[in-house]
Amino acid sequence: MDFKQQEAVVVDIKKSFRSGAQSDRAATTAINLHPAGARAFFKIEEAQQLLPIVFKLTKRYSEEVTSLMDRIHLIEGKSPQLEDKIEGQINELIQDWQNKMTKLGGLPKGLWLLDFDSGDGYFCWKYPERKIQFWHQYQDGFSKRVSIEKYIQDRTPHLV
Repeated sequence: MDFKQQEAVVVDIKKSFRSGAQSDRAATTAINLHPAGARAFFKIEEAQQLLPIVFKLTKRYSEEVTSLMDRIHLIEGKSPQLEDKIEGQINELIQDWQNKMTKLGGLPKGLWLLDFDSGDGYFCWKYPERKIQFWHQYQDGFSKRVSIEKYIQDRTPHLV
């Protein structure tokens, strides 16, 4: 990713915090952007630090997509060309969201579903969760998520 692309992502992320709390704005200073295809590994604390940014961006994109889907339902069957145009806009928004999440180091796994590589599996987050509360193994998916508490307990049984 070149400097202009990094700058555009940071500017976009900062825009999403204009009305946010001071702690949310402070989180933007610690953003590490990841080039496409680069693997990022996270400790749970690092992934949690990114969550205010991820949440606000995802909320914005989710609301835009929902609004466009509502428009499609209103015109359904009346204007196929307009429906196609709106569907294209929806697809562009979802692709843009996925690109931003990837640049932040996340791995989009579905609509508003994001994994963070822990080195031995994934910390798993789904909008509108306010915290990363789950983890799953690489070969497993969303349905086999376990609580972060269980993940930590299984890796540090002598501390429990």
